[in-house]
Amino acid sequence: WDRAVRPALERGDKTRVRQTYIVKPGDTLYSISRTYGVPLRNIRALNEMAPNETTIRPGQKLRLLN
Repeated sequence: WDRAVRPALERGDKTRVRQTYIVKPGDTLYSISRTYGVPLRNIRALNEMAPNETTIRPGQKLRLLN
C-alpha cells in the first residue's frame, strides 16, 4: 500500500477520489496509469488489488486518485 493512500483509506477519506474509470477492451493497468498520471500502486491500493495484480476486464470500474 502506498503510504499516502493507506491513511486516507483507513480514515474513509473519500475526498481523494477523483473519478471512476470504466475499463474498455484493450486497456491495461499500465495504460490507465499513464493516461491519468496515477501510479500503478495507487490504483491497486484504492481498488483493493494485490500488489502485483494486473488482471482487469472490460466493464470493470476502477477508482482513481487526484
